[in-house]
Amino acid sequence: MALRFWHQSTTEIDNIGPYKRSLTERARLILGDEAEIEVQGLPSGTYHGRTPSAALGNAYLHHRILDPILDNAMQAERAGFAAFIIGSFSDPFVRELRSAVDIPVISLCWPGPAADSTRPRRRYCASACA
Repeated sequence: MALRFWHQSTTEIDNIGPYKRSLTERARLILGDEAEIEVQGLPSGTYHGRTPSAALGNAYLHHRILDPILDNAMQAERAGFAAFIIGSFSDPFVRELRSAVDIPVISLCWPGPAADSTRPRRRYCASACA
């Protein structure tokens, strides 16, 4: 049985089908038969017509809008996914997610110990995340 990874986007992914297809196809190309990725996003209408960056700049909205990501991580763990991947440079709730589930939580800016052990000791996106 192939490993399964949950990729959580902070976008309304169903509204940008080409992006979702691109992520899925690229993962299939790289992972082959060894693993599969399930790309999830936030429900349509989450941002009420705003861009994610405009909405997430407000601390209150950041927590209200992204709170379901915590539930999704717990759902992924219950469903037997091998890891939960946050596909966002804003790194929402990385600490909270890592304390809520026992599966690895990997983000673009904080890859975590498993990914970090195979790379040089330099953060991938130090300038974007500093």
